[in-house]
Amino acid sequence: MIPSVLRAAVRRRPARLSEKLSHFKHRPRNGAVQAVAATYVPSSNLANEFLKAHSAIVVTRQLETLNLLVGFEQQNRYEITNTSGTEVIGYLVEIGGNFLTRQLLRTHRPFQAAVLHPVTGAPILFIRRPFYFISSRLQAFERAQATSNDDRVELNDKEDKLLAEVHQEWAPLRRIYNLFPADEYQFGRIDNRMFDWRFVVRDRQGNEIGAVDRKWAGIGREIFTDTGHYLVDFGAARSIEEKASILGAAVSIDFDYFSRTSG
Repeated sequence: MIPSVLRAAVRRRPARLSEKLSHFKHRPRNGAVQAVAATYVPSSNLANEFLKAHSAIVVTRQLETLNLLVGFEQQNRYEITNTSGTEVIGYLVEIGGNFLTRQLLRTHRPFQAAVLHPVTGAPILFIRRPFYFISSRLQAFERAQATSNDDRVELNDKEDKLLAEVHQEWAPLRRIYNLFPADEYQFGRIDNRMFDWRFVVRDRQGNEIGAVDRKWAGIGREIFTDTGHYLVDFGAARSIEEKASILGAAVSIDFDYFSRTSG
C-alpha cells in the first residue's frame, strides 16, 4: 500500500492560479514528432510491466565522484525502486555524449538516457532532451516490440515509440512544466513557486493528478553533491503514456533545478 503522503489529494487549484487553466493546449507539431508518431506499435511488455505495475516509484540520483571532488560533470545514473526501497525495478543511465560537451554545456547539453531492466539490462524506455538555451524539452520513448533479451541500448527514431513529451515553460519566479502524452492532448501542468520542492501535476480543472516530491537528503549531500531523491506519484495516471510524462517531468526537474550546475 502506498503511504498516505503519496496519495493524490483531489482538490481544486488555488483561486490565484485559476487563470492558468487556459494554458492547457495541444503539443506543438513538428516534422520529427510526426515522423515518430507514424510508426506507433502496440506497447511492449517491458514498458507495461515497468510503468503499469507501480502507482508510485522512488528515483534516486547516484553520487558522481568526480563532480564531488573537482566539479566535473559526469554521465548521470539513477536507481529506481519501489516506494519502500526494498526492490530495485530499474536503472536510468545516460548514454552517449562526450566529456567536452558535458563540461561546456552542463545541464543544457543534449542528453539521452535509457531505463534498463535491473536483471537483464534490456532497455525499457528512452529519454531524450535536446540542447536548449532557456526552456528545456524532454521526450520519452519505449523500445518497439522490446523483449527481455534485447540489449540494444540506443534510441532508434524510426522504430521506437514516442510516449510523452515534457515542455518547460519560462516564467519569472515560477517552475512550470506542461505534460503531453503521445496523442497530443495535455495531460497535466506543473505550476510551482520558485522554492517549492513538491511539484504537483494538475489537470484542467485544477485537481491534483500526480506529483514529483523532492526529498531532503541531508545538509552535506544537498550542498556538496548532485545526489537527489524523488518520490514520483503517478496519481490518476493510468496509461503508460501518462505515467511516462510524469517520470519525464521528474528527470527534467532534477536537471533544471537540483543539479549543482543547473542554470
